[in-house]
Amino acid sequence: TIAAILEGFVAVAKAVGRPERGQQLVSELRAQIEAVRQRVAGLPRPRVACLEWIEPPFAMGNWGPELVELAGGENLLGTSGAHSTSTPWQAVRDANPDVLIITPCGFSLARAEQEMPLIASLPGYRELTAARTDNVFVADGNLYFNRSSPSLFDTPEILAEMLHPSAFEPRHEGRAWRRFRG
Repeated sequence: TIAAILEGFVAVAKAVGRPERGQQLVSELRAQIEAVRQRVAGLPRPRVACLEWIEPPFAMGNWGPELVELAGGENLLGTSGAHSTSTPWQAVRDANPDVLIITPCGFSLARAEQEMPLIASLPGYRELTAARTDNVFVADGNLYFNRSSPSLFDTPEILAEMLHPSAFEPRHEGRAWRRFRG
């Protein structure tokens, strides 16, 4: 969970003899995510499916659902605080997300983009609301979604750029994420 990650930062800072720096970092990161939460308050909440893997599909768990909620989305697959788990492609089809985000574990944005033709070839992909409305995105899972590092705290803003393009300038587009047109 996000809370556990923040507790880990404090514990590491304490272990290296810099407890005040750990508290400072946590305060800064909490402020960063709170700023995003406030900006998305009152905006429509698109229904979002985040996948950490394509074959087989893995619904993003752990802190992923929290990130989606912080960014102003409604997480459809995966459970906050539970490990990411494989899910049948049919479950993605049944969820029919407004937004589909692919963040393969351990893959950079460039590497993840190489896998996107596979997702587009899955049965029923083109019928998904996300695919029909051009709301399928690929992201750097390695740096922004799958590791419990300080860069993870940029992810709510990255997601908000995808979910709420009229409210968030696409500052991270091309570096952390891209729209998939396939």
